[in-house]
Amino acid sequence: MDLELGVGPINESDWAYLSGGYGLLNWEVGLTKYGNDDWSFDVALKVAPGMNTLDAAILGVYKTETDTLEMHLVESFIRNPQHPLKGRVFEMMVIASYLFIAAVDGTNVRLVDVGPELTTYYRTFGFETDGQDMVQTVSGLAEQFIMIVAGTSDADNME
Repeated sequence: MDLELGVGPINESDWAYLSGGYGLLNWEVGLTKYGNDDWSFDVALKVAPGMNTLDAAILGVYKTETDTLEMHLVESFIRNPQHPLKGRVFEMMVIASYLFIAAVDGTNVRLVDVGPELTTYYRTFGFETDGQDMVQTVSGLAEQFIMIVAGTSDADNME
């Protein structure tokens, strides 16, 4: 995995960009509803040089009562097919969510309200359907984390 990647929380300028309606998902509502939660999990992904442009964003909330990280929004803003992060945003979500869930001794990551067009792709990362959601255990995420970092993920051949 050879990326010059900036990873950090969603900052003020990212928030303004996301709230401006540039993405396909409703970030304004998502940021208001989940971004202010005490256990909010937000990640901004930016690639060098400069790392000023928001390339992708991830937003979830950790639920202490169920030890589950609920992922509500994951979106790539990359349109250039040659961009080094193109097709890898969900991998970055798996890595970030695994590191978080392992650090807090959580048990699961839940993808909330998954569109049917994404279920096959998410299954390649070990997520299982649970109603409208998809769920993966921390041990399953650990396996996926290792495969992604080693460059042997089954999902590499899907995009």
